[in-house]
Amino acid sequence: MIVRGAAADIQENRAGMLSAAQTEQLQALRPFQLAVVPSLLAGVALMIYGGIRADVIGWIVLALGAYLALSGWRRYQQRQVLKKGAVRSFVGLLERIRPSPLRMFEGELIIDGQSFVLLSGLGAAELQPGSRYRVFVVEGLARMGVIVGMEVV
Repeated sequence: MIVRGAAADIQENRAGMLSAAQTEQLQALRPFQLAVVPSLLAGVALMIYGGIRADVIGWIVLALGAYLALSGWRRYQQRQVLKKGAVRSFVGLLERIRPSPLRMFEGELIIDGQSFVLLSGLGAAELQPGSRYRVFVVEGLARMGVIVGMEVV
């Protein structure tokens, strides 16, 4: 029985791929709408300026530039993960549910000792800690894997 996600999406997830609807839903999230190239270019420019300046303020500017460049690179990698569209599935025991401070996620789920975030808007069926679920996860989008579908085993 499917508890999170649409039946058509789960079929594609079983084949190891994101559905077109899931890809659109993930791309609509705010982190994926931020520009990559300007962040990378601004970061590199600030790093060069900070390195040339070579004083305390220069080091601060260099660190800010490194942060911007790394942030832009991480967003680029996340977009590549979405383009690839690979989904991993596994069966595990839901141990705990924690609320998420971010609206784009319904909560953080602890499954077999690993943390995952559950994408919001996938359904309203109650999840029961102590139950076994087949979980469909996209890894590489967040610090933890993002769950795009779940079904009771």
